[in-house]
Amino acid sequence: MNEQRICIIPKLEGLGGPASFQRRLIPVLEERGYLVHHDLTDKETGVILVNGGTRDILGLWRAKRRGVRIVQRLAQVNWVHRYRFGGLGYTFRSIRNNLLLAVIRRFLADQIIYQSEFVKNIWESTYGVVPAQTSIIYNGVDVAEFSPALSIGAAQRPIQIAVIEGHLGEGNEIFLANAVNFGEALAAFLQTPVVMRVAGDVPLNLSQKWHRNTALFQTHWMGVISRDEIIALNRSSHFLFSAELNGGCPNAVIEALACGTPVLGYATGALPELLAGGAGICVAYGGNHWRLDPPDVQGLLTAAQELLQHLPDYQEAARKKAVDQYAIQSISNLYLKAILGEN
Repeated sequence: MNEQRICIIPKLEGLGGPASFQRRLIPVLEERGYLVHHDLTDKETGVILVNGGTRDILGLWRAKRRGVRIVQRLAQVNWVHRYRFGGLGYTFRSIRNNLLLAVIRRFLADQIIYQSEFVKNIWESTYGVVPAQTSIIYNGVDVAEFSPALSIGAAQRPIQIAVIEGHLGEGNEIFLANAVNFGEALAAFLQTPVVMRVAGDVPLNLSQKWHRNTALFQTHWMGVISRDEIIALNRSSHFLFSAELNGGCPNAVIEALACGTPVLGYATGALPELLAGGAGICVAYGGNHWRLDPPDVQGLLTAAQELLQHLPDYQEAARKKAVDQYAIQSISNLYLKAILGEN
């Protein structure tokens, strides 16, 4: 076995945090001389990094029997299906995926990498503590690529809000509903035009349901956009509204911070961790966010007003937070240590 050969499974493409994580980590590892592949049967592999889970439990077990070190990277557990029905397929996949993740975590992993303190706490409270070594490593971003433009200024109108999610639908409609309701309320609260630009995979029926076009508030549906377009969207927005509830470590948040775009959202999941130090504002949800109660929007409105009044300060803090804590080079160093068992 060769520790220079790292197998990352499953091989992921498309939208979503795990795929984005692979796209960023693999080039950095290859630049440092590691051979990265996705073949679980490769006999020379020294380390397997399981990016979440895999259905090939047997193949993973065989690799462990050969003495291969197994490291599992974990995000938030699937939870929305417990409180809101999103269809039989969505419910089945959520339960199945949780089970696969839990089996690998308890019986196969030598090391667990949690994406945040929140993720670690939720896994241990839901599925118990396991004997594997643990690390907490946030997601990373290329801070040279995701970088600020000139400040757009707090006085510029209309107010531009970015909402960037991989998928908004199939159980996640509440995230979209919260975002649009907040945007409408903010326009009325400030008596100022507000434009909310939504990027991501949104089913047509939901974009039609939540489309707004009034004198003070408009929604623009951008669909799935490229990385360059995401950067441009962040740079031209006053702030990102983090629509996800109980998120483990949303990539959209870290990418926005790297662009110098502060983040606003409800204080659920890892968001308070990610925004510590003035990189944005998160406020109390005002209800039971696990049960998806209607939120208290008033706190968000006051926070948005504060953020807009001191926008340059928040922009500077957002960029500093990303450079200091989420730069992909530093995050890759932490991953290498965990993968090789050096921490």
